[in-house]
Amino acid sequence: MINYEYLQYWQTTIENITLLGDLIKENIEIYQRTQNIQYIEYILENIKEIIRLIPLKKEYYDKAFYI
Repeated sequence: MINYEYLQYWQTTIENITLLGDLIKENIEIYQRTQNIQYIEYILENIKEIIRLIPLKKEYYDKAFYI
């Protein structure tokens, strides 16, 4: 049986991780063009957020599919 509430949380978490990955790529490209150190800070913050979301993704998956 599937818990649809946690399935939605799991899906949202995956989407957020994907969007953060896209932001990292964009910020790397901008940093390479401008050499503005601020973009390195954005990259690091995005990486920290992905690291925070990865355990949540597993937790929501486990709860959604009752593992």
